[in-house]
This record gives sequence, structure tokens and C-alpha cells, in this order.
Amino acid sequence: MNLHYLGDAHDHWKGALFEHLQCEGALQDLMIDRMATDPEEWTEADFRLYARLLRVEPRQIIRDERALASRKNYFAELSHDGDLFLDPDTGIGSGSPIARYVKRKELAELLGPAGGRVIAVYRQSTCPKFTLRFWQPLKHKPSARLGKLSHQPPSRAM
Repeated sequence: MNLHYLGDAHDHWKGALFEHLQCEGALQDLMIDRMATDPEEWTEADFRLYARLLRVEPRQIIRDERALASRKNYFAELSHDGDLFLDPDTGIGSGSPIARYVKRKELAELLGPAGGRVIAVYRQSTCPKFTLRFWQPLKHKPSARLGKLSHQPPSRAM
């Protein structure tokens, strides 16, 4: 989370989702790790606004200044065992660890062997890109995804 984007439409969408999930009892002991790329710039007012936008209590926002530069220490110091929302700038990445991403391995370590908790990660994406990535394999290899279906038009009887 970068303070520059605090209050954008994505925060409102996240808040609507959290409100619904919490009302339905789907989340247990939820905490929010903003994974701030600019932790030293956050003020008390920023924390309150962030909590209000995400529709959670201010106490649910993890308030520390852990440095994302030391990834191993960053996640090792995250002591919360309940459900967790990670809010990196961009989402889940597979390349070299940078502040904007959470790596899959880091998620697996947070989840632990026992599981039993929800770990949600913000992923910045727009629907058209997702739709294109999802439908391209179907367009080019329908049999691989859809069994024996064929794209050949039916033959005409004469």
C-alpha cells in the first residue's frame, strides 16, 4: 500500500468485501497488513482513514514500520495467527522480491502447515486483462479445457 493511493476506488471495493465477509462470519480475527512502501509517512489520521475505507476497526490495522527491504525478517515478525489481509502495491509476484509484491513462497510460509486461516492478498488487475488471459487458452486449445468439444461447424446434408 502506498499512501499516495489511499482512498482510491480500490479501497472502497476492499471495504465492501471485508464488510460482507465479516458480517457473514467468514473471517476470524482479521488483521490488515498494509505492506506500506512508505511506512514513515503514515500519520494517525491516515491509519484511521484506511480503517474506515476498509470497513474495519482501527485496531485491526497492523501499525509498525517493518522494512520491506528485509523480506525474511518482515514476514517473520508478523506474529498474527488469525486471518490476514496483505495489501501490497500490486499483488502476488513470482520474480525477485520487491516491495510491490508478495511471493508465493512467503504466502505458503505465512499459511503454515496447519492451514485453517484465510490469507487474502490485494492484486491490482483490471477485468479486461484477466478476461483476456482466461479466455485465450480456451480460444486456442478448446479440447484441453473443455473435453472433446470441437469448433468445426456442423456438416450440411444435401
